[in-house]
Order: sequence, then C-alpha cells, then structure tokens
Amino acid sequence: MRAYRLSRRGIEELGPVSSEQVQALIADAEASLSGAGDEGFGIGLYRSEQDFIEIAPVGNDTFLLHSDRICDRRGLLARLFGGCHIQTRLVGRRQAIDAAQYYLEVSRESFERRYGD
Repeated sequence: MRAYRLSRRGIEELGPVSSEQVQALIADAEASLSGAGDEGFGIGLYRSEQDFIEIAPVGNDTFLLHSDRICDRRGLLARLFGGCHIQTRLVGRRQAIDAAQYYLEVSRESFERRYGD
C-alpha cells in the first residue's frame, strides 16, 4: 500500500507504508489541526490511481473519509441519485484508523460495501 499527504499546498507522495505507519500518519494529521500557524493535512492511501481513500481531520474529533466508487453494484436509480463518491464521517481517531486498516486488509468491493452505503 502506498500513501500520500494532502494539504492546501498540494500532494506529497510518501511511498509504501505499513499498518503501523498509517496509524502514526492519522495521529499526525489530527495533531496538524492544532498546530500554531500550521495548516492541517489529510492522508491518502492507494492501490492504484482509481483505487484510493482519503482521510482528513475536520475538527471536534471527527474525520472525513472520501473516495470514488469503483465497484458500484447498486441499482440504476441508486447510482443516478446516490452519487459516485463515498463520503463518510468518522468519529474519533480509532474509527479513522479502523477504516484505514479495513482498506489495507480487504478487497475494494468489501470496503465499498462497508463504507459506501
């Protein structure tokens, strides 16, 4: 799995990461919101250009999980009105880490079933 850091300044490629490094990156991202004069950042994890997730702290112990759907098996009406993105609020660092860990461990289809509905 590869990772990147995203901020208003752009994207910084971080390279291959372990499960432990992902946990540390999420903690660093959360801490980045409270830095004096420093802008917050989020992290992205990806298997390919199309298969990615982004987790960013948004304040008040909350993170936003974002991704594009690539394994959409919903019906036509759900696809038309449900959007082609996954946007999920995660409460607490533990939920953010759990979502990242789940992405690292399962297929894309399983990930979308859990977080895309």
